[in-house]
Amino acid sequence: MDEIHSSMEKPPAQSRAKARVKDIAAKCALALASLVIGLVLCEFGLRLIYPITVMNMEVQGPAKDGDSFYTADRTIGLRPILGTSLYDDNGVLVGRSVVSKSTEPRKVLFIGDSVTARAAIVSELAKQGGSGTTSYLNGGVEGYNIQQEVDFFLRYQTGIRPQIIVHQWHINDLRSSRWLMRGSDGRVRIYSHKSQPEDEVDQWLYQNSQLYRFWIANFRSRFSSDELHAAAVDALRRMRAYTREHGIAYHAILFPVMEPLSKWPQYDKRAHADLLKFARDLEIPIVDLTPVSERLIAAGIDPQERPGDTSHPNQAFGKEAAQYMRQHIPALGAEGEATASAPSRGAAYGRPQ
Repeated sequence: MDEIHSSMEKPPAQSRAKARVKDIAAKCALALASLVIGLVLCEFGLRLIYPITVMNMEVQGPAKDGDSFYTADRTIGLRPILGTSLYDDNGVLVGRSVVSKSTEPRKVLFIGDSVTARAAIVSELAKQGGSGTTSYLNGGVEGYNIQQEVDFFLRYQTGIRPQIIVHQWHINDLRSSRWLMRGSDGRVRIYSHKSQPEDEVDQWLYQNSQLYRFWIANFRSRFSSDELHAAAVDALRRMRAYTREHGIAYHAILFPVMEPLSKWPQYDKRAHADLLKFARDLEIPIVDLTPVSERLIAAGIDPQERPGDTSHPNQAFGKEAAQYMRQHIPALGAEGEATASAPSRGAAYGRPQ
């Protein structure tokens, strides 16, 4: 009787195995359901926070083939098409440059990202310094980081042969740079440094999921932080070598976040310190514009191009930054002050009367 009673109390091994499978299946189903619910909540949360169907990093491509100012590039990612009404044959933003009337002007080339390209600082430098014998040439490209800026210069802008190069570094330059562009075929592709755009974006998810669009726009990267730092240092080393070899005065400008330093995220503070260290290690003269933004904010003057835009300056900042730069870079002072040793040559960029 004891043996019979014992066998009735213990379920057979097969039954115990089935019970374990059911338990595991139930836990997996619960985990999956929790994941789905979490994703759905994130999706609707993002739609409330960002009530737009396309993230603001998307660039509208050409309406038809051949109707574009930018093109895919397997090394740089996306680059301006040269010889258009936007960029000339030497990679200069013609409409955002100030060209001297002199037949042999001193040429100051500004390279950098959207801060340079939008010309708030460049235009103020031209106003304050005068363009009688100096051309202020804007070679900035929206969205570029240091590596792309240097690659673009060495490939397309060396024909300018400037006497001075002012290279604007941005706090966000140690992040992966990427663009989303909708082509004439209606497909959205992603472009970044040393990547190929084909099949980078799932078209259905991009069309229907705000969460996917947010991830693509903000977190998609092929590179680690260490790789991006190493690439920036290598690019700056190449730039320093080129300018020294050709007798060009090379100056770096460090552009800050457009909010009080005390409110900067830790990442931006680390990037700020890292970029200053790069300049010291490579012996590149650098002017940090953080004191300019701090002074304006303390005086109650908003330095932002648009409310909430901490990445781009307005004209008030441009004016103060230009004055600050001219104080710290003698070559940008009044015309006729210290210039680089390189003689005038290369593309003219003068408009003789």
